[in-house]
Amino acid sequence: MAFLKSLGGILEPVSRDVRDVTAAAGILRVPEFEVFHLAFAHWHGRKASDAQLEPLFVNYLFREQAPPWVRHFTRAVIDDERQGQLDPTKFGLPARPAPTVRSMNFDLVSQLILAAAWVAVLLFAFLDVV
Repeated sequence: MAFLKSLGGILEPVSRDVRDVTAAAGILRVPEFEVFHLAFAHWHGRKASDAQLEPLFVNYLFREQAPPWVRHFTRAVIDDERQGQLDPTKFGLPARPAPTVRSMNFDLVSQLILAAAWVAVLLFAFLDVV
């Protein structure tokens, strides 16, 4: 469990499986367990129940090992993203709407507000120390 290792102060490198599953989850904007669901359906052509996937997911959490079909799936997601050809429908997800100018402006404004808040926090922390 890479998360617990980092919390305990032990900085051990995580396995490639963990890096790939978390990267694919981030790219697809789904939880890691959902990556297992999507990968199973993509590989086997049918859906799996939570009960079927739980032992495999627990093994992934504790041993940092994913089944081969999860590896194949995550690497395909990562490769498509790197090539700028990510199509969520190819991986069993609904199509994403194209970003609008308004949503892009909102993202920029929210990032600027967040940056200003961090500057204020750091400034107050510095002034409090001095």
